[in-house]
Amino acid sequence: HSVLSTEYSVLSRLSDFIYPTPSWTDEARARKDSELRATQIAQPAIGAVSLGALAVLEQFGVQAEAAAGHSYGELTALCASRRFAPKALYRLSMLRGRLMAEAQEVDGGMLAIGAPLTQVEAAIKEMAVDLVVANHNSPNQVVLSGRLPEIDRASTLFSERNLRGKKLPVAAAFHSPLVAGASRAFRPELDGVEFAPSQMPVYANTTATQYPNEP
Repeated sequence: HSVLSTEYSVLSRLSDFIYPTPSWTDEARARKDSELRATQIAQPAIGAVSLGALAVLEQFGVQAEAAAGHSYGELTALCASRRFAPKALYRLSMLRGRLMAEAQEVDGGMLAIGAPLTQVEAAIKEMAVDLVVANHNSPNQVVLSGRLPEIDRASTLFSERNLRGKKLPVAAAFHSPLVAGASRAFRPELDGVEFAPSQMPVYANTTATQYPNEP
């Protein structure tokens, strides 16, 4: 997998970011970690590692009966079900990552709060925090998304209420209006993807229902 972005050298391969050369200073290690977390690199990297893990499991005779993925993971779930080929997954992964990086005009982040949704929503309203609920991870964990300064402010305010918050090591305010513009450019590209029927059900993360077999 060659050129991922014009920001990187034409000699850069995806594996160069996943398995970088050894670093001997904290600064170099931090730089390489940041490069891997960049949205346009992280998404195809997650796809490659996911398909690699699936291939290893299949070599040991482990066969999946269903697939599901969270956010970007829905692309890998559809690929794992043979809905489309790995080549299409990598193309869509690089495109999705690039579009999301370009769509974010300000620095964004995400904050996980260990509390029920109703409690978090009430706190957001009372504290006038300009963040959106991005993920319902569990009955007692909610993830908020938005601009970095607001993430930092919310973290302090939640702590004052004895609500545990943790900033996530992500490169953007995923699942928020800050990156929503990427979907408008991404959608037309799906028309060029060859979808195939599959006997393996894939469950959508927004509705929990099965994807249809019809392309």
